[in-house]
Amino acid sequence: MLRPALLAALLGLALTAPAASAAVAPPPTVLDFENAPDGFGLDSEFYSASGVTLEAPPQFAFCGTSDIAVAAPQFCAGVIHPGLGSERSLDVVGGVLVIRFSQPQAGVSMWLSSGSPLIAEAWSGEPDTSSRINATQAPITNSSPFARAAVLQSSLGRAEIMSVRIQIGACDDCLPEFSVDDITFSPVAQPDTEIVSGPAALSRTGEASFHFVGNQADTRFDCSLDRAVAVPCRAPFAVSGLGSGAHTLTVGMRDRFGTPDPTPAEWAWTVDLNPVVPPPPPPPPPVADADRDGVPDARDNCPSAVNASQADDDADGVGDACEVGAPGDLPPIAGERVVVKVLSGDVFVKLPASRTFKQVPLSGFVPLKGQAALPIGTIVDTRKGRLSMQSTVDGRRIGAGGRTQTAILSAGIFQIRQRRAALGSTARISTDLALQSAPGAEASCVQTGSSGPIKGRGRNTVRGLTAATEKGLFRIVGAAGISTATDATWATKDRCDGTRTDVGKGTVTVLNRSTDETTTVKAGRSYLVKAKLFRAKRERG
Repeated sequence: MLRPALLAALLGLALTAPAASAAVAPPPTVLDFENAPDGFGLDSEFYSASGVTLEAPPQFAFCGTSDIAVAAPQFCAGVIHPGLGSERSLDVVGGVLVIRFSQPQAGVSMWLSSGSPLIAEAWSGEPDTSSRINATQAPITNSSPFARAAVLQSSLGRAEIMSVRIQIGACDDCLPEFSVDDITFSPVAQPDTEIVSGPAALSRTGEASFHFVGNQADTRFDCSLDRAVAVPCRAPFAVSGLGSGAHTLTVGMRDRFGTPDPTPAEWAWTVDLNPVVPPPPPPPPPVADADRDGVPDARDNCPSAVNASQADDDADGVGDACEVGAPGDLPPIAGERVVVKVLSGDVFVKLPASRTFKQVPLSGFVPLKGQAALPIGTIVDTRKGRLSMQSTVDGRRIGAGGRTQTAILSAGIFQIRQRRAALGSTARISTDLALQSAPGAEASCVQTGSSGPIKGRGRNTVRGLTAATEKGLFRIVGAAGISTATDATWATKDRCDGTRTDVGKGTVTVLNRSTDETTTVKAGRSYLVKAKLFRAKRERG
């Protein structure tokens, strides 16, 4: 908080101290005369800058005790030395000082110095022609030098004081002269106090510490604990030995005129010294068991179907109750089935409706988990996953001279195709992967009226597949071309303008389905079998 001397140094005539917090009221304005013009006379423009006008009307033919006569309307007041703990104050020679405010005030205080009794009056308007605010104000005596303060306040802190008159009271042989210093005024009740920190609403200790501030120079605070008689205090303020129960600390500051805070600050809290009993631990969360087979989902190898036995014949981590197709531990058979295993992501399959297996044939696509033996004719969707596939090399049974071939497949929809082979035949057969279109994908190639296809649509990819093989004969069957490889990594895509093959590793042979011509494509190269795909069929439809 700022001391009076610092207040004067900062603004001189009228100044306000910084608010302690957002909740504390603004400080009052102080008129201290330190920067006022020297000599007698009241500069109305100088004083009105802080919302105040001062008038000292002459009551005699001359002002003061000097031999210099001053004709009306010369004011009988001027700045002199010293003041109250300061360099200057206002000396009123004529015996009357009227203070007028541009805005109504809730309280006005000042220091007075006089050898004669003084009467201080607050008015709602002009003196004697309006309502007197403090009708019971007693005369101020024994005020020299600056030993008494005049404190004028409206009831309930209402802002209704528009003028104040200070004058010499009725007495014999009174010297019509007095001095005034530090005229302090505010439109809100003053002073104001705020408690900025204290104990929590519920405290587990009998000790508490508080910090509080006021909106004026720190002269004095009064503290009352639990409505007891208030005692002087300063921040930080600590109490101890409190018992369990509700407690309240009330703090109010007194300004340097001795005026107490009309609305002291309060801090309420409760002390609980009973032992803290920890709450019982929460019950364990219910064990998830979606199929209610007694096996928690966290370790159920088929949480969507009842399988208390957890049977898993092919040991792929997927219970037999959730298998798609036949178990994955069966060997592939030429023209009948292949064996697949999900490597990553999401893979979906659609089994051919004409075939029957251990499970009832499924309609539509279903997710594939772990490994399974899938029948020839199954459609596989690997657009969001990767899949390994094993098939036979020829007509010999696995375990009876037959061998398997493997491909890693991703980024496409395809149908598994493989021709049957005579039992025991050693003629090598390929496993074909026929590209399939996703719903609506072919619409990008449809011609638009007589204007022809939209520019750039020829390069639109409608469908495709990426394959990687090692010592296996696999073919990707596109609409215009068939790509074949035994040891390569490549991608085949059907576009509006034909079938394109991009080779990343090894060598791939591409068959033009229209001309039966073959082209060899090496690693790092691409080849396009040109054709107008999908458009004609759509137009006829």
